[in-house]
Amino acid sequence: MRKKEAENQRQGIDKSIRVLDPILCKLIVFDNSEHFEQMVDSVFDRLDILGANSLSFSELQTGLKAFHTDPMIVLGFDDFQYITRHVQLGQEERISREQFLEIFQEEFELYSARKLAE
Repeated sequence: MRKKEAENQRQGIDKSIRVLDPILCKLIVFDNSEHFEQMVDSVFDRLDILGANSLSFSELQTGLKAFHTDPMIVLGFDDFQYITRHVQLGQEERISREQFLEIFQEEFELYSARKLAE
């Protein structure tokens, strides 16, 4: 186990909480809520390569890796369950564009609070 992972485990920090941080830090430059929504919409469009207007776990997992963030986003199924914990997924467990925005709004609020606390 790497040193940082060991420290996070010691402090009780779940990596799922921070899985989207490498992309959220790039969204911090928004001017207003409409601009933030446009930026998240742009992320969704890059991930939705099939044009289905929804994302499966595997599409999200593959797409987030393709962003080549530092550190790279490696989305596990536990991370997917964590970030979708407050949205109602259908039987196919796909995330709609609207749900994606909800997820990013919530995760961005949590990200911002963590950054303020640092």
